[in-house]
Amino acid sequence: MRAAPAVAVTACPDLARGLLRLLSGLAVSVTALWALQRGDGLAAAVTGLVVAGVAWLLWRDRRASVQHLKWDGVDWWLAGPPHAVEPRVGKVAVALDLDRWLLLRFRADGTEVPAPGPRTHWLALRRREHPAEWHAL
Repeated sequence: MRAAPAVAVTACPDLARGLLRLLSGLAVSVTALWALQRGDGLAAAVTGLVVAGVAWLLWRDRRASVQHLKWDGVDWWLAGPPHAVEPRVGKVAVALDLDRWLLLRFRADGTEVPAPGPRTHWLALRRREHPAEWHAL
């Protein structure tokens, strides 16, 4: 049995940001329409909270940076920009496979020394940006 070939790809933060903005905009729109139909103070307060939450998410998302995912034949590694924390080893699972687009979940192993930041990272990949690596991925 042959081992899986090594592969390295760069996650597409623009695609993930676009999806987040689309979903956030839909959530705000639906909540605002609901509040307008109800016309009471509670609905207005809920709408304000949702708008504040979406604004916070978009502000937090502005710091999203390129993520480098690498399979070395033994482990999956995830690394950010040079000023970020050290590369982390973990497991990758396919959350959504749309043939030309993948949503992957990287979960850092718990055996390493605890590093700052979240243990779970969501990575969006497009086939057209990684044509040579797509099959190996």
